[in-house]
Amino acid sequence: MNTKYFLLAMLFSMTATMVWTQSMNRGQRPPGGDRDPSVMVQREKQVILKELIGLTDDQKLLLEGVYEEFGVTIKETMEKARESRDREKMREQMEAVREEKNLLVKDILNAEQFAKYTELVRDRRPRRGDDDSQSKDSRDNQ
Repeated sequence: MNTKYFLLAMLFSMTATMVWTQSMNRGQRPPGGDRDPSVMVQREKQVILKELIGLTDDQKLLLEGVYEEFGVTIKETMEKARESRDREKMREQMEAVREEKNLLVKDILNAEQFAKYTELVRDRRPRRGDDDSQSKDSRDNQ
């Protein structure tokens, strides 16, 4: 009887491992996603550099610098927030860091590029029920 349970448990664990490995091989993220701030910043930077049309070499270089600094700042902010365990304070600090990044990017890009940048960044941000932007959008449409 114990042998049956052992074999059943082994079969289950092997199947779960195979499914997880196959999903990783297809480029899919494991459940819960990848929340490493440096990875998230890197992904955003890649999308921005790929999708923005007509970037000069100087603009690309400046954006690289902005995103490098943004990655370091986000990581430090998240580490401090984890230590304090104050989620509201962390959210405020993260928003301030994002706003600072957006202002720097606005100085680098022309108006058309910045409009596209804003659209790309907005589309990448996760939607949350407590997000004020949703209620603001609904007020603007009325």
